[in-house]
Amino acid sequence: MQVVRLEPMTVVGIVVEARFDELGTLVPQAWKRLWEEADAIRGGLGDRFVEVSEHLGDGRYREILGLRVDGSADAPEGMVRVELPTASYVHSVHTGPLEGIATRFGEMQDHARSLGHEPDGVLLDEGYTPDGDRPHDLYVRISTG
Repeated sequence: MQVVRLEPMTVVGIVVEARFDELGTLVPQAWKRLWEEADAIRGGLGDRFVEVSEHLGDGRYREILGLRVDGSADAPEGMVRVELPTASYVHSVHTGPLEGIATRFGEMQDHARSLGHEPDGVLLDEGYTPDGDRPHDLYVRISTG
């Protein structure tokens, strides 16, 4: 695990906002929809899709499932465009089963705290593809004080 700085990024995709216990049903449905509509996304940077997760508080989360795009790309109808600022992240690569990603994110958050950084509630998981998963680049955004 290491601390990295990511430049601003733009993601176009589908938003899911729900309580944590609802995400297990709603997120897979959203991925299915995204795979069906992915060809409508223009300006994609690469072929690995990303999930941006933001803890909203009170057990609610916002998940954006989409594709990194160039800064001028528009969102197709029914999708959103989200811009993430330059920020520091703890980064790790996950190569095991998808079920292990949540545990890995927990380890990364603990690692950030051990370095004196506080995770700010935003997680990035890049590595999804319509025809099977590849290694996932995982990022925990941190405040650097």
